[in-house]
Amino acid sequence: MSVLKTSLLFLCLLGCACCSNADARTLASQQPGRGGFPVHQARADPADHFSVWISKLDGSGRKLILSDPRRQMTHTRVSPDGQGIVFTTYNNPGADGLAKEGGNSYANTEICLFRLGGTEFKTIAGPVTGEVNATATFTSDGRKIIFVSTRSGQGALLYWYELATGLTTQVPTPPSLHHLADPHEVKDKIVFTSHPEQGGLQGIWLMNRDGSGARQISFPKKSPDAPMERISQGDYDPRLSPDCSRVSILRNVGGAFHVVMVDLASGLETDLTEPLFPERKQTAEGVAAWSGDGQLLVFRHIALPQEGPRGVGLYVMKPDGSERKRIPIAKGEFPHVQPEFFPEGSGPATRLIYQTEKNPHF
Repeated sequence: MSVLKTSLLFLCLLGCACCSNADARTLASQQPGRGGFPVHQARADPADHFSVWISKLDGSGRKLILSDPRRQMTHTRVSPDGQGIVFTTYNNPGADGLAKEGGNSYANTEICLFRLGGTEFKTIAGPVTGEVNATATFTSDGRKIIFVSTRSGQGALLYWYELATGLTTQVPTPPSLHHLADPHEVKDKIVFTSHPEQGGLQGIWLMNRDGSGARQISFPKKSPDAPMERISQGDYDPRLSPDCSRVSILRNVGGAFHVVMVDLASGLETDLTEPLFPERKQTAEGVAAWSGDGQLLVFRHIALPQEGPRGVGLYVMKPDGSERKRIPIAKGEFPHVQPEFFPEGSGPATRLIYQTEKNPHF
């Protein structure tokens, strides 16, 4: 593959990272839901361009649970009881007719709930013209969903969605922060990204559920010789460990994306990608999500200079970066950047959920 073709492919891969004819869910398939939100007919067609899958760590038991010919489904997060998922989907099609993350901004995104084995899924936030509703996860007690939205008109802020009542309320956050994203809650702690108001690189913040004790925990440094990029240098997609002692981060180090681990007690950062893939060109690893027992991380791996397109895939590893193992997925499917464990520990029967899109290179 030529350098130009390889570079173009890498840009396409990174673009899959962070009512029209293109609408796969036609008006006829939408019904009024509780709280005024629509309910959609679920589909699981192997021919569709975008898919959501479940499998075991060895690739066995692979099952297609959701699909869409035109809209990408990302940030598929499993409920603590393992019975449902929440995900983000997109409504702004690009020139190719596909609505996807990175394709045409986060405006008009929506958040949906799906019960595994069901035939319908429900929108719980969005879509509203020009408004972001995205990156949702369940709280560890299973009672709420936390997500980011621009609905206030005061920036990108965090919100709770209460599953029992359908009520949405704003999460208390420091009033000086107005550009937040990628929230993740464990026990009484919340991590999220915040872009500095006065410039600089985006870092990770930690706070209590009530908004108290907020502090920045990661401080990425800019790489001056890095190429111009569509996705800014800095930190993204923090994931708290089950015991709240560590945070995994997707860091744009300048020309590459690395998995970085932060120890909350000491503040020590460990780059888990750098030792194996020091070349900061066409390499991307993340987002690293924790197993329920904290023994493994699952993430997407790209290293085109060393491995070419055939090396792209989903992997698990220990939290220290050791014992990497590839997870087999279906041929012709390119994995997106947000795989996640079911809450089943890390044994052989543990299941994963992940998203793909059709791509003949893989």
